[in-house]
Amino acid sequence: LAGVLGVALIGIASSIDLEATLLNALGKDVTLTGRTYLWLEGSRIGMESPLIGHGYSAFWVEGEPRAERYWQEFNIASKTGFHFHNIYVQALVDVGMIGALVIALLVIRNVVLSARACLHALSAETAFLFALSLMFLLRSMAEIDFFVGPFGMGALLFYSLPLRLGE
Repeated sequence: LAGVLGVALIGIASSIDLEATLLNALGKDVTLTGRTYLWLEGSRIGMESPLIGHGYSAFWVEGEPRAERYWQEFNIASKTGFHFHNIYVQALVDVGMIGALVIALLVIRNVVLSARACLHALSAETAFLFALSLMFLLRSMAEIDFFVGPFGMGALLFYSLPLRLGE
């Protein structure tokens, strides 16, 4: 009886697309945060001034009409702590293609330096630094750990990686 009920529930769940139904009921899309929408919007905004951007941390300020619209759309009453959820899109908007390229090169450089350190002398420290640099690389696609705000823990760790690796 349990097996028959289990198969029936699985059949019902797959036929009504339970995930989409649940997300719609909660007012969310498949990304849960609307990140892909923000990436698209950020890319469009960044291409308005593609080489040098709109200015470092100049977009997410009170009074910027598009930022105000996104804060309202995502119910961010405090108008703080919001960004495009992608380091490269945020960099494109803030500092243009030149800045986005520099950020990408820094991320790649940290991964290469820490991988080389692991290959040269594997230790707990070099393994940790490699894992940290990989984390920054992977999270850079969906989060901003080290670009917004110079005094956060992410910025401290990210920019100290090359120093700790002796570069």
